[in-house]
Formats: sequence, structure tokens, C-alpha cells
Amino acid sequence: MAYATPEDRIAAREQFVRLVVAGKSQETIATEMNMTTRTCYNWLRRPAIRKRIEQALDRLRDRHTSAILSAAGKGRRALVRLLKSDDDKIKLGAARAIVAEVGRAIELRTSQAAASQGPESAPTESLAEAWAGLQTIFDRQQRGALPTPPPTNGHFAPPHNGRSPP
Repeated sequence: MAYATPEDRIAAREQFVRLVVAGKSQETIATEMNMTTRTCYNWLRRPAIRKRIEQALDRLRDRHTSAILSAAGKGRRALVRLLKSDDDKIKLGAARAIVAEVGRAIELRTSQAAASQGPESAPTESLAEAWAGLQTIFDRQQRGALPTPPPTNGHFAPPHNGRSPP
């Protein structure tokens, strides 16, 4: 396929990269760009075009990751606001959601560490077990099996075994 100018060739390669990144098939790309599927195959084998495709995919992943992280931040802020609710059920629901997400994050980090460095260097499960224990407590409180702790004005109040606090 001949192009009138180098700019036309560059524009055609950029269009090719956009179509590949968009997930189009070689047949569709060939039709849209008025080339043969063999030319598509050959272009895909060129290191410079492969590099452009990888760069475009990296930019796409970065944009999607940024959007997901932004949404996660908004969700986290909403949960923190819900923790300040006057309704205990709403506070409990927000706390359960936070504990569940922290537990999943710990599991993910543990599995990533095990996959990248081998099982002998994976972090201990004690923190994950502690979060699982908290989840069990939240579940039991919600079912009414455990009393809901009295409000502590946002501060941790350890039990003092019936004695006055020091």
C-alpha cells in the first residue's frame, strides 16, 4: 500500500493502532483501512507498531485505573461519612463494608506477595485472621447475637472489668 506523503503513512499507522487498541478484528481493520488482512498481519509484526500499540494500551489502562481510583476514593469518603451517622444500623453497615474491603485488600496483597516471591516469603495470615474475626463480630452483632457496644464518642473504650477507669 503506497501513501502520497510520509504524513499519510504516519496517519495510517496511528489509525491502525487506534483500531487495534479498540479491539477490532484484522478483517474489520483491513476493510476500514482499505488493505488486505495480510498487510494487517505484517503491520502487527513490526516492532515500531507493536511499541505504539503497547503505549496506547498503557495510556488506556492508566486512564481506566485513574477513574476507578477516583470512584474508590469517593466511595471511601462516603463510608467515612456514614460512620458518623446517628443510626447504628447505618454505622454498622459502613463499618462492615470497610472491614470487608480491608480484608480483600489483605488477601490480594498476600496472594501477590506469594506469587512474586514464593510462598515462604508471604506475609503472615494473622492480620487477615484478625479482620475475619472482626467480620464475624459484626455479623453476630447484626443478627442480635452480641450486644451493640455503647457509644464512645468516636474513641476506643476498652472494657475495665467493672472497676472505675484509672
